[in-house]
Amino acid sequence: MASLLTLPLELLIAVSVYLPTPDLSALRLTCKQVEKSLYEWFAKEFFTKKQFMLTEKSLQAFIDISKHVSFSKKLTHVIIGTDVYGDSIAAFKDEEAAACWVQGYRDQKALISTAVDYEMLVEAFRSLPNLQTVGLRDCKTSGSCTHAQY
Repeated sequence: MASLLTLPLELLIAVSVYLPTPDLSALRLTCKQVEKSLYEWFAKEFFTKKQFMLTEKSLQAFIDISKHVSFSKKLTHVIIGTDVYGDSIAAFKDEEAAACWVQGYRDQKALISTAVDYEMLVEAFRSLPNLQTVGLRDCKTSGSCTHAQY
């Protein structure tokens, strides 16, 4: 009887490519052998090049990845999005969306004004032994983006 464990790695990866992230996570948790089989593909797909924003949640994810024993070694290209919340509130589809925007605005303003964003970036960048490229992405409200790589 065929099972996931008897599928060739190429087929297991081919199936994985089409899974939404929660389903891919569930598949990886089915057993240690599936996790081990998919690890290299998963790490390359999701942890070689990552973009982070100037928000506490995003920068904390960056720190967590940089401290992970194996994902930190996979990360070779980091992009920092410099977008910031504007001072004026746009139209929102509902009150919950507006409240999320207001909270994000307040959180980001506090993060930047206290230089906590700088401290978080320094902490994350310290622990990336194979980092090769750092990119900055600045998208203006007009929708045009400027990219720079170092």
